[in-house]
Amino acid sequence: DEYQIVEFTALNLRPLGLTTYRISYSGPSPQDHKQVALESSKFVQAMNAATIAISNGQDLVVTFDRQSGQMQTIGDVEVFAEWGYYVPYDAFFDGDGQNSGAYIFRPSQANQTLKMMQPCPEVQFIPTSVGVEVHTSYGDDPNNCWVQQIVKLVEGHPWIEFEYTVGPVPIENGRGKEVVSRFVASGIGNNGVFYTDSNGRAFLKRTRDYRPSWNYSEIYEPVAGNYYPVNAAIYMEDANASLAVLTDRSRGGSSILDGTLEVMVQRRTVADDSRGVDEALNETAGG
Repeated sequence: DEYQIVEFTALNLRPLGLTTYRISYSGPSPQDHKQVALESSKFVQAMNAATIAISNGQDLVVTFDRQSGQMQTIGDVEVFAEWGYYVPYDAFFDGDGQNSGAYIFRPSQANQTLKMMQPCPEVQFIPTSVGVEVHTSYGDDPNNCWVQQIVKLVEGHPWIEFEYTVGPVPIENGRGKEVVSRFVASGIGNNGVFYTDSNGRAFLKRTRDYRPSWNYSEIYEPVAGNYYPVNAAIYMEDANASLAVLTDRSRGGSSILDGTLEVMVQRRTVADDSRGVDEALNETAGG
């Protein structure tokens, strides 16, 4: 059941070109290779019992908590990466009303706060020849972990890469979950303003609880009503700093609270929203 992962830096890639790599193994068995000690990695800038600072070999330095694996700072800006979920509206539990489903996102309570997930105890910091990976998992409690996350800092890349597998999303209590990855930079005072891309082209200014073309005075859905399509990126900024999240596929995203960006990455509902599919968005696999 074991497997090996090969990582290397591909150089001199031509725009719109194609480069093929053929990899074959010749040498001692993988068991004979000794993993590089974390403290010996050139990408580890500092380490103590509480925190570890990891770089991309250049100017980007990110600090992590050694016990939970959670990100703490990017450079000198405090930034946390969190997981949580909204409970979708279900008329069976919440009374007559519009269900959340394939076409409609609607929390069970209009002003519902994000239900935060807890980091699980197993954390791995894995040094490689091209950087460092931080493996963590999250769940409703430390004994029920159903989100796996890998944070990568790669040599020469001026960004932080997040990979994740979500699910299967548990629904033992009969309620679905709308799963969100949230980034918190409380030092950025965006004052309800954030930006999302227009299908990968220009960025559009979004203001929480506001529409430029009509009077948005009666706010019925303060969470769902502030979600926007995110096809490529979402960001927020103030005069001193900015934070951007780039996605590899279309998502929904928002800044529900100042100093935060959130992106919805997985949904599982148990009720149909009656908009044509005629079935619940009951995603039973992980992804």
